[in-house]
This record gives sequence, C-alpha cells and structure tokens, in this order.
Amino acid sequence: MTKEKDYNKEFKVVYGPSCRVTVNGQTMGYTGTDVYRLYGATDDNKKFSFGVTQAGKMEINSDVSIEIIAGEENSNKSEDILIHSRRGNISITADRNGCIKISGTHIAIEASGDMEISAGNELKLEATKIILDSNTAQVEAIDGNLASEGDTFIEKATEGLQGIGGDIIKGIVKKLF
Repeated sequence: MTKEKDYNKEFKVVYGPSCRVTVNGQTMGYTGTDVYRLYGATDDNKKFSFGVTQAGKMEINSDVSIEIIAGEENSNKSEDILIHSRRGNISITADRNGCIKISGTHIAIEASGDMEISAGNELKLEATKIILDSNTAQVEAIDGNLASEGDTFIEKATEGLQGIGGDIIKGIVKKLF
C-alpha cells in the first residue's frame, strides 16, 4: 500500500522569481520529502538550496560555491569554525579537479588512535626540518636511499647472477639519471 501525498500540507512562500521557501514539501528526494527548503536562483540560473529532509538530513547545495566566514569579533585564540560529528565519519571529497587545500600559519593533525596517509602516486614531504619521534620506525622500500641493503628491486632481480650484481646496475642507473 502506498501512502498518498497530501498536498494540502505543503506550504510555499514565493519572494519573486528568484527565492522561495517550501514547508512540508511533497516532492520525493533521495532522503525523502522536505521538512523545509529555502531555494534561490540568480539571474544566470545559478541555483542554491538549504533545507532539512524528513530523514533528518540537513542539505546545503550551491551551483557555484559555499563560503563560511566567522570570527571577526572573536578573540585571537578562539575556535571560529567547528565541524563536529557525534557519530560516524567526516568525509571531504573534491570531484573533478581533486585538489583539497588546507593552509594556515600552524596546522596540527591529531588522532587519538591510528593515522593513515595514503597516496595513489607520490607522497611529498617538504620542510626546513623533519623530525620523526617514535618508539619504532620502519621503512619498506624496494628502491631509494631508505631501502635496506640487499632488499632493493635491482638487487633482488639480479640475485644469483654471475658478473652482474645489483651494485653494478645501480651504479649505471645512477649515472643515467
């Protein structure tokens, strides 16, 4: 049995051609119907909406960008913008160009448990000074100046060959590059 929509529950206030507010929206979305939705559009039809669904999900959507600014009247050591998840994860995803930038005079990343950093290609750390402070530090590498002696790819590939050892090939490769 399907529940019939009660369009009498829906209430809309239209503020001209570019702004409207809908309460108890009856149009079904990904997370159900809306409790309320503020919708706006520019003269160039760039759309923005802000609302809450019946599933309890708050949604902010913009065709162009979203800017959050706070703290002008706050003290220098205050937390101006806080993002807190009571349960579950926080995901930041950059589609298309894929670049996420975090910048500031001091950036601290803390984990009360494990921390994982993973890169599909190159992971580059660049600083005047890098300090590793750990009870145990391990490097697993098949090439480079941190690879264990005898464990590099070239040394393993030439293991047991007479007259051509990894050290000879490594020297040739270094001269070429």
